[in-house]
Amino acid sequence: MQEKFMVISPYKEFEEKVNEIAAEFTYEPFIIDGEKLDEDFKNNLDHLLHNHFNPDVIIGRGVATTYASKIFTSAAVVRMEPNFTDILYALKKARNHGNKVGIIAYSSHGIKENISILKEIFDFKEISIYLFENSIDMESQVIKAKKDGMNSIIGGGTIAYELALSHHIPATFIEISRSGIESAIEQSISIIESRKKDRELLDNILSLINCMNEGLLATKDNKVLVSNLKLDDIINIPVREYFNQSITLLNENIGNFIAQEGLTKDIIKINGKNYLVEKLNNTVSFADNIIIFHNVSELQDKEVNVRRKLHANKFIAKKIFKDIIGSDPKIVNIINNASIYAKTDAEVLIEGETGTGKEFFAQSIHNDSSRRDNPFIAVNCGAIPEQLLESELFGYVDGAFSGAKKGGKTGLFELAHKGTLFLDEINSLPIMLQGKLLRVIQEKTLRRIGSETETFIDVRILSASNKGIDLLIQKNEFRSDLFHRINTLTLQIPSLKERIEDIEILANYFINIYSKKYDKRIPRLKPNEINLLKSYHWPGNVRELENVIHRYVILYHQANSNSLTSDFITNYNGNVTRSAEDHSSIIIKKDNLENMEREIIVSFLNEHKWNRKEVAEKLGISRSTLWRKFNN
Repeated sequence: MQEKFMVISPYKEFEEKVNEIAAEFTYEPFIIDGEKLDEDFKNNLDHLLHNHFNPDVIIGRGVATTYASKIFTSAAVVRMEPNFTDILYALKKARNHGNKVGIIAYSSHGIKENISILKEIFDFKEISIYLFENSIDMESQVIKAKKDGMNSIIGGGTIAYELALSHHIPATFIEISRSGIESAIEQSISIIESRKKDRELLDNILSLINCMNEGLLATKDNKVLVSNLKLDDIINIPVREYFNQSITLLNENIGNFIAQEGLTKDIIKINGKNYLVEKLNNTVSFADNIIIFHNVSELQDKEVNVRRKLHANKFIAKKIFKDIIGSDPKIVNIINNASIYAKTDAEVLIEGETGTGKEFFAQSIHNDSSRRDNPFIAVNCGAIPEQLLESELFGYVDGAFSGAKKGGKTGLFELAHKGTLFLDEINSLPIMLQGKLLRVIQEKTLRRIGSETETFIDVRILSASNKGIDLLIQKNEFRSDLFHRINTLTLQIPSLKERIEDIEILANYFINIYSKKYDKRIPRLKPNEINLLKSYHWPGNVRELENVIHRYVILYHQANSNSLTSDFITNYNGNVTRSAEDHSSIIIKKDNLENMEREIIVSFLNEHKWNRKEVAEKLGISRSTLWRKFNN
């Protein structure tokens, strides 16, 4: 059994006291004779070191203890110097030799500040302290004490005692009392227990880092300090062969990476595999560098999985049926039907003019269904360029086409697995993709662009259209078989002018929302203002009404804007005036470019009854750009 603490015994009687006291603490000390700092003492310490004896604590005093501490550098040193009582007893005996005494000591603590009291107690003419650090220093201090006229010498070790006698000076030996030995042993046990806890903590930390899937290496002075089992696998060398060895001997590439100052990340090859290595500088005090090793291939696989999870978390439906505001029987009836549809897994086609809230219904159906805990993904078929829509919906494999993203791309159908895919403006879906969509709905499988394998998917399809698909079928712009697949159930959302009594409820609801947002106190609308709202035809439906109220709240308290007027409603941006004769010109108030662009877009949308396709063609931009600029 390895001893926990080593005691350097300064005299024979001391060893017996230590064994007796240590037994009471159930600790067995390793005691070594340190009476003389001779070759036998030094050889004994060297022998212990070579046999891997490594004490936690060294108890002792004087030069012998100092020497031992330099051999066992990791050991804590508890100096068992004489206490005040021990010195008093020695001074009493030294008074028999004269009234001038020299104290040979390693430390003056507890003596120097009490010299005047000691002189008075024992009637000494002089008490001088002679400090030493080693045996040579000790002899010079004995000689100095003699030269200073000291009648006697007192010392805590055999060496000091014998040196005094060899120089013909009476000497008194300071013995350590039982209380001093007990105090030293108690302090040592406290250190041992503390180190035991530290070792347990270190073992736990090592167990933890050995559970890592990444390699870990800590270095100090260009040598290996700490590593984990994963690093052993990476470099194919067991830790016992490289611990405390030079990093360059471990692996040249690793050594070169660490040696490059300022380089914190790089990809290096180890045993034929690529690793992303990260250097964490100055993160802990005990190491110069901590290096993390990521297998590049495994990292890429994880990145794909993480991206899927992030997408799934991002695609969340926020709206529920209670968010749909209105008491008109038409809208109430639609909500009731939608709630019934939500309990099924059938496809639903939601029809209605732009701005009636079709996506509100789609999100609410999802959140009231058994798929509520899975992704809700909405895609606007009219906002994505035709050439990109296929890859967005179905994904592609690596190298499927020129410009394809390395590693391929997961399509929205796959990301919506177990959830709901909402195809807004499905009437704008290119005819070439309609057949592929029909097959996916029927077969419940898809094939990524460039792939030869089929992937099973479990997705509920909700669709929305802002125009009658039956007319598109007549023009051969929409497949009738796809139409019959997506409209198992149908919801016809009424326009705002068809639920005119809800205008007051909605307007005051939006006032409340935006008043809180901008921290303003806006009163409820007056009857004449409500009548003005009801008299307007609302080509943009609920969305347009919300925009009007939004702007009304923002401009409230500004000049001529404390009440709703006919001009404010029809030109709700407050800056656009149309010619009464034609639509060939508009007047725009000077503003920043974004706002002026938006005013132009709004005027065109109103003119073309919010037909985005027609407006985009008129302005020479895509529908997605049009909608982005409108929503800025």
